[in-house]
Amino acid sequence: MFVLLKGSVGVWSHKGNEEVSDQSKKESFRKSMLETKVLSSGAIFGEHTLTNNSTRPYTVICKESCHVAVFEKQDYINILGLNIHFL
Repeated sequence: MFVLLKGSVGVWSHKGNEEVSDQSKKESFRKSMLETKVLSSGAIFGEHTLTNNSTRPYTVICKESCHVAVFEKQDYINILGLNIHFL
């Protein structure tokens, strides 16, 4: 899970979760994506993965310089004080 402390990011949807390493392929891949939302300071994203043990077909791209706090699953559980074994 991520907390956006400073800056803004775009949330993009795309088909598939393929990894693209070649720069020219990255540009064509990016053109096939659609920005669905813009998040700003204070926004939280990626929590779906922690609560549902699954991934979502979204890519988050910084729109400017950003500061982000990263929380692993155990951090999330500790902060919320959860005593849940299915997470």
